[in-house]
Amino acid sequence: MRSTLTTTLLKAVGLSLLAAGAAWMALWLSNASTLFNAWDDLRWKLLPPRDGTPVFLIDIDEQSLAVHGRWPWPREQLAELLGLLLDEHQAAVVGVDIILSEASDSDADRALGALDPNHTIWAQAVSLAGEPVVNQGVTAQAPPCPADHPWNHPVNGWLGLARDIASDGFRAGHIRPWPDRDQVVRRYQPFLPRDGDCMPALGLAMYAALLELPPDTPLALEEDDWRWGGIPLGLDHRGQLHLIWRADLIRSMPAHRVLAGNAVLPANAILVVGSSAVGIGDFVRVPGVDRFPGAGVHALAMRQWLDRDFISSPPGHDLLVWSLLLPVFGIFWFTSRRTALVPWLTAAALFFTWHFGAWLLWQNSIYLATTPMLWMLLWLPPLQGLRLWQERRARTRIYSQFRAYVPEKVLKELVRSRVDPRQLQAESREITILFADLRGFTSLSETMAPEAVVALLNEVMDYLCRHISAFEGTLDKFIGDGLMAFWGSPVAQEDHADRAVSCARAMLDDLDQLNVTLRNNGMPAVQLGIGINSGRVAVGNMGSASRRNYSAVGDAVNTAARLQQFCKTLGCDLLIGADTAALCKNQDLVELQTVELRGKKNHVTVYTSRELEGSNCPTR
Repeated sequence: MRSTLTTTLLKAVGLSLLAAGAAWMALWLSNASTLFNAWDDLRWKLLPPRDGTPVFLIDIDEQSLAVHGRWPWPREQLAELLGLLLDEHQAAVVGVDIILSEASDSDADRALGALDPNHTIWAQAVSLAGEPVVNQGVTAQAPPCPADHPWNHPVNGWLGLARDIASDGFRAGHIRPWPDRDQVVRRYQPFLPRDGDCMPALGLAMYAALLELPPDTPLALEEDDWRWGGIPLGLDHRGQLHLIWRADLIRSMPAHRVLAGNAVLPANAILVVGSSAVGIGDFVRVPGVDRFPGAGVHALAMRQWLDRDFISSPPGHDLLVWSLLLPVFGIFWFTSRRTALVPWLTAAALFFTWHFGAWLLWQNSIYLATTPMLWMLLWLPPLQGLRLWQERRARTRIYSQFRAYVPEKVLKELVRSRVDPRQLQAESREITILFADLRGFTSLSETMAPEAVVALLNEVMDYLCRHISAFEGTLDKFIGDGLMAFWGSPVAQEDHADRAVSCARAMLDDLDQLNVTLRNNGMPAVQLGIGINSGRVAVGNMGSASRRNYSAVGDAVNTAARLQQFCKTLGCDLLIGADTAALCKNQDLVELQTVELRGKKNHVTVYTSRELEGSNCPTR
């Protein structure tokens, strides 16, 4: 009853742990992308900087509001700011990250509309499916969407440009940020479909204006990259631009300095007008920064297109990267068989090698994903745990199969060698076999009660097994009133012959002590007959599909059994075959005679220990 209760309790605990593990895994998988993104963010920070074209952010900051009044500014003032940037500072292109969808003073709106439409790019806010629909203002012309385009988030509402500002051929771009699940912006959405057209983002519309690309120029997929009028856009397989966070190339200039006439800007500069003031500017989270001006994201994207600074990946990047994990896991699988520290050292070496390779590729603008190596680190503990569980299971299997007839020292050696008992198939091996038998047992058993016979056998067999274990032999089987043991398997022993002979001598030397014990317990004294022989035999797991045993078969085994049987005929307690005598290096043996054994065609020369030579072991 207690055993059943314990088993039930263990099962309940096991199921609870399994359920908790499954819940943890589900939670981990739901947040895995966030973890991988954070890891990739760190890698971006560690990668070396590269040269690039600076883009200026004309910032309507807190100080500008303090000087020129709170927001919204009069549109005449905004027109003055943009006019100064285009005329006095000769900006190549100005992106305006400010929504002007509502009509205002007509003269002020017309002043904004009079700005050069090929150098002034306006912002458009959009809403997507499932969001509130607001359609206000005029939207700019855009290229038609190809049938196979990857931008699957159609626009269902917009805030465009007030009609008086929207001059003929004006350019505009959407300012929709595209954060990941952790609300960090890492990619730039270049197009959003609207009524069959693909509305460009503000940064891309600025780039098209700089190249004097007509807004309705078709898009096409060429050489695994989307091109606008033949110009490569460097988009990934999702049709997005992977942003390179080079905040050092975003130069900020307060708007009040431009209006005051003391701003220093290079000619033909790329400018984005926006705001970092609290309550006005739109802010996004970017890698390493929780509050980054949204206008800065468009400036970064514009800078990348201007410098053609794209993140390209090797052909078949995803397949290549994940296939590389197969040998990595293979390395872990084999190293996990070592000490617990080895897999972690291997993981560290592979991890840093992978990242060093990514760093070298980065010098040539080639992106190699590092998230698979993070997968590797995350899965290393359960992988190593699986290995440890397998080792424990194998150790238990070894103990359960061999503990009854293999000495503890040999058993530990088997465990250290991680031998799987199921794989111990019969193999040819040179071993030394010992057969020991109670002489005269038949007559003894006739005069004893069955219970007394069993008690006597148990005492004698326990005595013999202790000696076999002491000399690190393997007990093969009990055979009635005798047993079979051997040396040299499953663990190889170079001195297997010496061990077997020493064991036999110890059995005979200590026999008087055993007989004293037997007499004290009311049992008769016993005599032993021992036969030993060496040779190459088949040793391993043998038997039927339902029951198997680790044993040895072969001519050398038969000869050892015949030698044990011949002890009575020759009147000797120990008979040793010639092959064993030839292998012994530390035994003082004496040749007795050549005999004919039952079932053997050739005569066999037998030996015994010199200490046993005498009347009981006649020589030639």
